[in-house]
Order: sequence, then C-alpha cells, then structure tokens
Amino acid sequence: MHYRPDPALSVLAAHRWPEQRARTVANLAYIILAPRTEYCGSVGSQAQMRVVRNRAEELGFGFDCFWLSDYPSGRELSKVLYHRGIEGLILTGDEEQSRINLEWSHFCHVALGEDTNLPLCNRVRYDWFDALLKAIDRALERGYKRIGIALMDHQNSVINQALVSGCFIAGQKLSMLGLPILPTATFQPNQTDGKPLREWFHENQPDVVISSNIRAYYLMDEAGIQFPKAAGFVYLHRSHSPGEERLSAMDDLCSLRVSRTVELLAQLIHLNQKGILKYPRIMLIQGEWYEGETLPDRHTESVPLGG
Repeated sequence: MHYRPDPALSVLAAHRWPEQRARTVANLAYIILAPRTEYCGSVGSQAQMRVVRNRAEELGFGFDCFWLSDYPSGRELSKVLYHRGIEGLILTGDEEQSRINLEWSHFCHVALGEDTNLPLCNRVRYDWFDALLKAIDRALERGYKRIGIALMDHQNSVINQALVSGCFIAGQKLSMLGLPILPTATFQPNQTDGKPLREWFHENQPDVVISSNIRAYYLMDEAGIQFPKAAGFVYLHRSHSPGEERLSAMDDLCSLRVSRTVELLAQLIHLNQKGILKYPRIMLIQGEWYEGETLPDRHTESVPLGG
C-alpha cells in the first residue's frame, strides 16, 4: 500500500504508446529566483522554461511555475508548494540566500546553473573548464600559436574558479609545446570601453582570442579589431542570438542541460531524496564545438593573420 509511481516507467509507457500522454505521477515546480522584469525580458529564459515543461510532461509530471518575488519569503512559498502537493523543485536564477529560505526538507530539488547563493543543492551546470580546454585544443589543431584568453568577471565564484583552473592547465600545455603564455585579459559585464582590450591585444599580439563571453567580441570590434582578419575568435558560451551565427563558439547545449535537470529530479523523487543531501548530486554537461567563421584553419590560409 506504499506504492510510489516510477517516472522511469512513465517514460517507457510514453515510448510504448506514443499517442498517449503519460499519466501524471507527481507534480514539480519551476522556481524562478530572479525578478520578473529580468526573466520575462529574456528569450533564452523563456525557451528554457518550455524545455522544462515539455520534458516534465514527457516523464509524466505535472508542471507549474512560481516566482519567488511574488511571495513575502521562501517559507511562505514553501507552504503554497507543499499544500499543492508538489514534490520536486527546479530552481533557476539568482537571489540573495536570505530571500530564498525554502523549507528544503519537504522537497526534492535540483538547481539549474551556477547560482552560488543556494545551499549545497543538487545541480546541473555547464562545464566551463572543459569548454575552455576544448576551445584551446581546437585553435592549436588549426595552427594558432599565440593563444589569447579574455575572461569576463562573472561575479560567480563557480564559473571564475573553473576558468582560472582551465587557464592554469592551458598554460602548462602551452609551455610543454614551447608556445608563449600570454597574459590573460579581463573585462566587466557592464564594460563599455574597449580600449583596455585593444591595448592588451596590440601589446601581446595573439593570433586568436578565446573569450568566456561574447561581449569581448563587441568591445574589441568597436575598438577597431576585426575578426577573423586581425585574429581568430572563439567564445565559450554560445548565445544563439540573431546575427551571431558566424562566430565560432562552444555550444553549452542548453536544451540538453535542462532536460538532464528534469531527469535528475525524477530520479530524486523516485528515491524520495528530499532536503539538503550530505553528498549533493552534481552533473556537468560538456559543450560541443560550433563551427562558425571566426576560427579559419591557418594551415590552409594563403595570407597569414596579422594585427
């Protein structure tokens, strides 16, 4: 008499009888920690919510969405979630930890992304470390020798630590290959002046710039550095924004990350693993190369790149 519906069987049923929607076995909630004004204006965030809903329904879950900002506190939101019979939470966005303050013991949960203000949550996030090393390897394969790295201060310790670690490993590899190790450039999320990046570029003469954010491309382009004429360019977190299709990048596979988040939550619900776990489950999703036009193969170029 203690039967707990198995989401995995719901997936099997959905494949076995594709014309029938899987029966709802539990309810989960998509909790948006960011203010409505920030979230509603983001096309990527809305697409992310659609992927969550679709994957949840495929697995047989009911789905609802809540904004933390609509409630006086996380405790008040927890009461609403509990009385609606919601068992699982997917959390996204950023908010001060004191404001979140959910009654964790009532719910299974997975955080989507790198929000450092959450407690030790189960989470699925992008592997920035792997993305940087893959981008560097791709540049080396194509004949680039002077690897320049431009990092945005993400104001997020998880991302920054991954990128700094990647730079350290990359430096060791370049040293072993007898290639120069160039100083790393940094820029701020709200930076509008491209002069510091331009000065870094002319002083160090990289033949490729690998950046953690597309903003470096626009700052340097406005400062008169044209890619790929002056150098190759790669960024690590493809945004899918119109007009950026030509830029070579690492694709963070957002839809896959979101789907894996729902699947991990399904496992936790099946195992009844509620609350803050002593050993949280962390899943890193590695990106894949997106070709673009800004990292041409230097082995086949008739005219060398030059500043």
